Amino acid sequence: AVFIAAFVPCALSVALLWRIPPAREPVGTPKGDAPRHEPISAAQRRALFAVGLHSAGFVSVSLLLVRALDVDASVNAVLIAFSALRATTALASYPAGRLVDSLSARAVVVIGMCLAACAVAVVGLADHPTVVWAALIGVGLAEACTKAPVKAWLISLGPPAARGAVLGDRSAVSGVAALVGSVAVGAAWNDSGQAALLVAAFVALAGATVAVTVRPAHAPTN
Repeated sequence: AVFIAAFVPCALSVALLWRIPPAREPVGTPKGDAPRHEPISAAQRRALFAVGLHSAGFVSVSLLLVRALDVDASVNAVLIAFSALRATTALASYPAGRLVDSLSARAVVVIGMCLAACAVAVVGLADHPTVVWAALIGVGLAEACTKAPVKAWLISLGPPAARGAVLGDRSAVSGVAALVGSVAVGAAWNDSGQAALLVAAFVALAGATVAVTVRPAHAPTN
């Protein structure tokens, strides 16, 4: 019954897509010209490397929930914490987007990456369910600061004709890195327990460190 109920908003979201009108072309845009493709920039490649490190270290939420069970959290409490995580992501996404406009996309992404690393480390060190729940809220904040802002950041680092390519590369890099990282941490869990999460947190923090060094090609050197 839960899955059937979840299907309804999913179906409605697809139906609403057909109500969105196509974007109007700017006045003076030549007709009939094929869109010009450009390769992604060096800054975008470096940013993608940072995204890959972050994704590898920002392990699956499922592992974090397993850790909550390890510190004697009840199943109901874990489900409530997971719901709170998703609610935090939803509620914090709008202010995170506003921060992109007032600060910069890179700044918000770096903040999110650091939050993710700290949250994963706290889950690894926690010995009480309340600490894990607080860390899961941090995971929700980290997701709000990275999911959409990282796209704006990647787009800003290269030519407009490379937008589709860099967004596709981002999905591929983050997906593969998250899979590899989560499988590696899950496998190491059997031998080293929560220490695997500390290693993952270090990898995620390395992603934030690389992100700080990324500069757009047109940025001044002084």
